[in-house]
Amino acid sequence: AVWYLSAFYVTNTVQLYLFFQARANFRSGKPRDNYPAWVLHTTLTPLQGFWNAIIYFRPRIMMRRRRQRQQQQQTQMRQQQSHLSSSTERRHPEQVPRVESLSVLTDSSFHHHHDQSHTVVQFQEEIESFKEEPTALHDDDDDDD
Repeated sequence: AVWYLSAFYVTNTVQLYLFFQARANFRSGKPRDNYPAWVLHTTLTPLQGFWNAIIYFRPRIMMRRRRQRQQQQQTQMRQQQSHLSSSTERRHPEQVPRVESLSVLTDSSFHHHHDQSHTVVQFQEEIESFKEEPTALHDDDDDDD
């Protein structure tokens, strides 16, 4: 309701000014040229219907945009979930994509694998084997004492 009133006030403020100006001119008997005010009045008066239409349709447009945004987010979530559900454990080893060895790992026990190409399953097996022998990873640390 406030938006409709603001459109009404913006449009009719100039009209109200022209009314009081014409009244003052009539009483004083001196005609006064108000060309800029008349141009503004003739421009703003038809625009009141346009502003009312914008105010009327705005909630519907905002609701439609919100609904589209939610649908896009739901689609992205579904795509991510479907991507995660097709995990590498379910694939056959020959279908597992090949990746280069992880150069991020700086442990010396992994350096000999740096130039070789491995599958994800092979990496998982190697990591499991290293977890079984935790002392083999840190033998060099004991010599420093």
